[in-house]
Amino acid sequence: MKVKQGDSVKIKCVGKMFNGSNLFSYEGDNSLEFKVGKGEIIPGIDEIVMDMHEGQTREAVLPPEKAFGNKRNELVIDYSKELVPVGNIYIGEVLDFKDRKSGRIVKGKIIDIDRDNVKIDFNNPFAGKTIKFEVTVLEINR
Repeated sequence: MKVKQGDSVKIKCVGKMFNGSNLFSYEGDNSLEFKVGKGEIIPGIDEIVMDMHEGQTREAVLPPEKAFGNKRNELVIDYSKELVPVGNIYIGEVLDFKDRKSGRIVKGKIIDIDRDNVKIDFNNPFAGKTIKFEVTVLEINR
């Protein structure tokens, strides 16, 4: 049985840089489950799994627009230090913020601090990167 649009699939997925170092890994209890073609996962993974069968592995190099997107300047925001939810902060620290529209918790990375303000980047840490993916289909459900 091959993966078709609308199928529910369970996959193992490893993202790597071109030097071979792992960026992230979803396997075992941390495997990914999603409906193919429903926008539940990055577009390139939807494309990779199409027509695969259980147990099959594929590798693909995905540009940012097929992976985690390009960096977006509007997601880099200056905040008054008074609005940052912790005391001692440092460049590179990742903080949790509550999105006003969705109510979801989003992560923001501090990229600059001055006397009054903190610049926080809410882009995905992998935004703007071309990533090599290795995907194995573990299960297909119709």
